[in-house]
Amino acid sequence: MTERKCKLKCQACGSEYEIQEPVWRCGCGGVLDIVCKHQVFEPDPERRGVWRYHRSVPVDSGTLISLGEGGTPVLEKEVRGLRVFFKL
Repeated sequence: MTERKCKLKCQACGSEYEIQEPVWRCGCGGVLDIVCKHQVFEPDPERRGVWRYHRSVPVDSGTLISLGEGGTPVLEKEVRGLRVFFKL
């Protein structure tokens, strides 16, 4: 896996926090973005659902939690003469 250097950065004032810091917003009240030096997009073919992209976000792979969700299908139906797609 490619190593990432990520941090949290406030959209309002530009303050930065370490990615491991347990903060959910900046001290100024601003929203924090996750900023990575090297963005990595490597889907994991061994996983299903959103966790197949775990390599693309700065989370510890040992903390993956799942309720059994996975690749649910998209169903096409006709409703009042229109083609409608439903994601289950």
